[in-house]
Amino acid sequence: LRDILTVNRRKIRLHMKQTGLKKGTSNKSGVIKYDPPQGQQIEDKKLYLKGFGVAVFKLFESSERLPYSRNDPYSQAGIMVKTTNATLDNQLFGFDNDPNAHFFFGEVRCKGIAEKIRDKKQILIVRTDRTGLNWRNPYCKEVESEIKKILDKHITRKRKQNEAKITKSTMPEERV
Repeated sequence: LRDILTVNRRKIRLHMKQTGLKKGTSNKSGVIKYDPPQGQQIEDKKLYLKGFGVAVFKLFESSERLPYSRNDPYSQAGIMVKTTNATLDNQLFGFDNDPNAHFFFGEVRCKGIAEKIRDKKQILIVRTDRTGLNWRNPYCKEVESEIKKILDKHITRKRKQNEAKITKSTMPEERV
């Protein structure tokens, strides 16, 4: 729903009808909207997946740490894995517990996932419980491998920046 709720031209109203209302109470209604986190775009590239075609990857860096929890639809940090008309997963690709990774968000658009799902032989690309992608699938492994390389570079840089800030602020003054 994030893609739908971020379009300014759309007005999405949520109507909540309550059953068993007491006299004098009313139903609730309101406009819902998703405001994506603010950040600077640091990557916009095509990923050439060996034997699997092309994916488009965009990565942003926020100036503040964003909330992230694996399998939480409200997480703002992480890479949204998308295919034609669907968002399938939100991942930090093994950096889930690294607080420096929580400054990064973005998306990877994998047209190939929709094509693989339509191919009856590749049905196991999505987990059977539909909680995301099956990261053991060769296509998903290739996507993961390419994104991990890019994320590792930026998370390492962010870690060094944060360590430098901590070192500067905690250095004891010289005593005379």
